[in-house]
Amino acid sequence: MIRKAALLALLTALALAPGAALRAQGTARPANDTLSPGYWKVKASVLLFINDTDYRCLGTQAEADKFLNDGPCKKRTICKYESNNVGNGKVKYIGYWQDQDGERTNIRAEGTYTAHKLTLNARVGNIPPGTITATWQGETCPPGAKH
Repeated sequence: MIRKAALLALLTALALAPGAALRAQGTARPANDTLSPGYWKVKASVLLFINDTDYRCLGTQAEADKFLNDGPCKKRTICKYESNNVGNGKVKYIGYWQDQDGERTNIRAEGTYTAHKLTLNARVGNIPPGTITATWQGETCPPGAKH
């Protein structure tokens, strides 16, 4: 049986593009080793039962770096990553999410990125593995786009 927290954590990650999200260790990365600012399409899928698309405006380089480095986390959720690596076009993080009821769910994700694409394979708790792909749509965000 799938735990409620595991399913909630996966849906949170898919809605917020977890993938995108890892803390850099060590020194700052070169400008060509990060995501480009702009408008991003984030698509998440798990088997045939979850297929979600979201759009995010990462209007500045700081927002793009935060998207890549911070890790997936939703309001009222605590995210802790014991192992985070971002650099040289590769990302990997291992940790847990804790919901507002204190229930923890393990997460492990890894993948690759370029200036215009981020692809993660994620495993959240007992949920089947999923894929999150963020694709750059252009430099300009439409009015009212979600940041």
